[in-house]
Amino acid sequence: MTNLTDKEIKVLNVFIDECVDNTGAESAQEQIDDNFSYASASDIQKALGWDYQTIGGVMSSLEEKGLICNTGENARNARSTDWICTDAGAIAGWPHRNQEKAPRYSDVASAPSEWQL
Repeated sequence: MTNLTDKEIKVLNVFIDECVDNTGAESAQEQIDDNFSYASASDIQKALGWDYQTIGGVMSSLEEKGLICNTGENARNARSTDWICTDAGAIAGWPHRNQEKAPRYSDVASAPSEWQL
């Protein structure tokens, strides 16, 4: 399992939320199957309110861990390129998805019995 910092988890949540918003994914496997988790540094800045230096540092760390990758493009013609959450990023990120929020019933009901409350 990949060790993640709090900031890395927050950035991965931006990518995962993007996929959920676009595809309705409800699990890491659904994100992997139909990965539409594109986000740019600008998207992350809007979502988290962090400065670009912090965002760049966290994104570099996630890239080194193989959890996000640069597409080299931006379909929206923005200045910054889009990045995408890799399969490994989805697997590492989903267990931490929006930790500050209460789990959804489907998250708990479909979890292995040892994870259930």
